[in-house]
Amino acid sequence: MMSNVLVTGMTSTRGGVESLVFNYVSRLSESIHFDFWCSNEHCAYESELLALGCGVYHGHAYGSDPTQARRDTQNFFATADGSYDVLWSNKSMLVNIDDLRLARK
Repeated sequence: MMSNVLVTGMTSTRGGVESLVFNYVSRLSESIHFDFWCSNEHCAYESELLALGCGVYHGHAYGSDPTQARRDTQNFFATADGSYDVLWSNKSMLVNIDDLRLARK
């Protein structure tokens, strides 16, 4: 059975973290399914991730609208309903760890 991984904390720029994540995903996508929860309008490597069969989902950024960002995250995790085996969070600040809290439920 294929494992399902949800990746959070990706930005819209192709920096070091995004490149590292993409390299892992591109090499492991045949044995592990990856989806991405992005709090911006565009996720780095989005077209490439979609071509690999990954799901890419978007919500509001916490910095621009914290209330809407929290609602978007809650709605996403409510519809995901435990379908992920692993949460891979790439956040460098603990200001908004809603994804970690909601994944725990």
